[in-house]
Amino acid sequence: MSSGYEVVDKGHVGGQEQISSDWKTIQVVFHDFAELPSKRGDRTLSPVLKCHGLEWQIQLYPGGHSKSSEADAYISLRLRSKSCSKTNKMKIRAKSRTRIPSAGKETGGRTFRIYSASADGGSRSWGKNDYAKREDVLKASKHYLVGGNLTVEVDIQVMLDEPPTWTPTNTVCSDMLKMLDSADAETADVSFEIGDGDKTATRSRKDDFQFFYAHKNILSTRAPVLAVLAGDCSPGTAIPISDVHPDLFRMLLRLSTAVKFPERMCSKKKLAASSKLPIGLVALDSN
Repeated sequence: MSSGYEVVDKGHVGGQEQISSDWKTIQVVFHDFAELPSKRGDRTLSPVLKCHGLEWQIQLYPGGHSKSSEADAYISLRLRSKSCSKTNKMKIRAKSRTRIPSAGKETGGRTFRIYSASADGGSRSWGKNDYAKREDVLKASKHYLVGGNLTVEVDIQVMLDEPPTWTPTNTVCSDMLKMLDSADAETADVSFEIGDGDKTATRSRKDDFQFFYAHKNILSTRAPVLAVLAGDCSPGTAIPISDVHPDLFRMLLRLSTAVKFPERMCSKKKLAASSKLPIGLVALDSN
């Protein structure tokens, strides 16, 4: 109900559900399930998986948790929080659903609070101690195992105090590399003729040199030494640089453009063989 006055801020005390994030799924495959340690209380941990900016582990007890029913042998599946939330003023709440997709079995959905540690100093975990009977999991007709492996999926939803803020993906580096990789005599305003040998040999054998195209504005900021070499040369005049391996120069251009190595990198021997390696370092360190 509105009072007609300007409300500059708003809060609730009790009765307010936090905003739910989207459900996101983590998955782990436990290989050779039948061979895993299966005494009551034996535990197999998944690698640390990331979801909603937090770290998680899926815990599998092939022979049941210590708190599982003793009437029969069960497997237990639990979700473990590896992230510390004590730094947050509001303790984070979450929901989870655990699923074995091949068997079509899913449990969970309740809300829990994520704490950094339990009373005994270990990480908190949530799940079902009597998830499924072990004998059912081992039966081929129940379809829990695929090729002897057990695939477990956990859906996680985090309760947020505020709606998630949309942040656009930063594509500056990839866009700059696309511009560099697509540069040619028409789009670039500076070119280099790079040869791994003396100038005469370079010009006499085309296989010994390569042309590289770049942009002076980028070089003046990111690789000033190369910008000075370019000087006032016209775009159609290639600047010769000998005794530098083309792969090394390609790395230099990509580093100066987007701080990223090319996928095709030359061997360490080729780099070491270049007598002008310091030029590349100076070109970047002068930045």
